[in-house]
Amino acid sequence: MTTYNNTGLATGTQYFYRVRANNASGNNAYSNEANATTIVDQITSVSGPTTVNPGQNITVPVGYSAAGSRDVYAEFWSGDWSTFYVRNKVTVSAGTGTANVPLTIPSSVPVGSGYQYYCYSTVAGVPWSEGVPELAQANITVAAAGLPSPWVTSDIGSPGVAGSATHSSGTYTIRGSGADIWGTSDQFRYVRQPSSGNCSMTARVLTVQNTHAYAKSGVMIRESTAAGSKFALVNLTPGGGIEFLYRTATGGSCSFANVTGLVAPYWVRVTRTSNSFAAFYSSNGTSWTQLGTAQTISMSTAATIGMAVTSHNNPVLSTSTISNVTATP
Repeated sequence: MTTYNNTGLATGTQYFYRVRANNASGNNAYSNEANATTIVDQITSVSGPTTVNPGQNITVPVGYSAAGSRDVYAEFWSGDWSTFYVRNKVTVSAGTGTANVPLTIPSSVPVGSGYQYYCYSTVAGVPWSEGVPELAQANITVAAAGLPSPWVTSDIGSPGVAGSATHSSGTYTIRGSGADIWGTSDQFRYVRQPSSGNCSMTARVLTVQNTHAYAKSGVMIRESTAAGSKFALVNLTPGGGIEFLYRTATGGSCSFANVTGLVAPYWVRVTRTSNSFAAFYSSNGTSWTQLGTAQTISMSTAATIGMAVTSHNNPVLSTSTISNVTATP
């Protein structure tokens, strides 16, 4: 059998072929005509998940045809193209198929709708340029990942923009707006569960976004979800150290004790024994130092316990990450 390798052809072009035998006696008649069209570089489909969570690992299936070795990319963008979040690629050989491109949705992506995947291909090793084969998939929703039971989350005191909370591999990512946790009324994002009587809450605050020197992220025992509720809070700030804040009367003013010069990551703990509330902090989660003195708050036996984040810059969101969460409700 004789083979023929036809190289250097243009992509997306139809070519026609016929053959005939040749020997010392001369040429035979031509065969019937055959034709073939060369592959054109193209992104033929994008079918990524239509709902994703911040921090989630996903796969975006990208249909393609490739005239040679190609890098098939998937990117995640805001719907108005103003914000790029992440990209990844898979290298494929000539032919047609589906490239399953892995992406990790950043934990910083705000919950909302209208996001999109932008997918394209380039010659392997060559970056994007105008005119590359491309295709987008719009109307992607970023939804808050479910919190592990029994945790629930909501805004307290009607901040100017809604907060959110997600959980992944032991780390909570909490976004909260609000004027502050202070004065006679609070605004913040609260991740909580019910508590009854004596209880304690311990966590390691990994990060606190600096939306204000006194943005707050920490652990709280709170009588209710009312904006003016009694509470005890131990929190980190970007510029004010670690604070022990408390309100002893519903709708009353707050008081505090603090230690300056400490920043995240740090461990914090708040405890309740009867109506005595105490605050602690630690650099390693083993050796603890009490912050201020225990405070008496006449709080209902049925209360709440959890994590609180406020931006102290309404209506801007502050993002905090918290790990090593232990609640004894």
